[in-house]
Amino acid sequence: MLPRGRAWQPDAATGFGDTDETFVPATVMQCFWWAIAGTWKKAEDALNAILEEMFCETVSVDHDQWLEEYGLPNEADPYGDDYCAKSRAEPSDQPAAYDALLLELGYVTDSRWLRGGDSEFPGVRATLYIEVDADASEALVGPPVAGTATVGTAIMGPADLTQFEKIMDRIVPAHAAIETAYI
Repeated sequence: MLPRGRAWQPDAATGFGDTDETFVPATVMQCFWWAIAGTWKKAEDALNAILEEMFCETVSVDHDQWLEEYGLPNEADPYGDDYCAKSRAEPSDQPAAYDALLLELGYVTDSRWLRGGDSEFPGVRATLYIEVDADASEALVGPPVAGTATVGTAIMGPADLTQFEKIMDRIVPAHAAIETAYI
């Protein structure tokens, strides 16, 4: 495959040293292939590293790019800063899926879509109705209010609902309205 001539010297010495077994290019041909091999090895190492960066479980270099790709960090994101959980999540518009996700975040909810035939909300369509059990939801427990604690108990302050509303705005489709009731 190589051109004929003295430049390539295919019958020259092997290029291995006598004592330390290190490669010492002795001919132009060996120098050429030695240079190609080094560049080829760097390219193969880079390709192997790219394969590791394709999966969130093995990412080591491109952490910042993963965060940027998934729009993190974002306080309203239900997955927090975990881009692995966000990449594995499957979108769903089923009320049970919303309830399961909110339960993981500390909210006990019961939700349903209002499609116009609901006796409690006649004519209301494209609305997700969510009942939040404020007493059972761990995420709705506020900090103690100063001066209200008694011996053995503490009256908790008002729950912060802004985080819940931000999360729901983020995961419910944009065309749908959200109606929330706290029970």
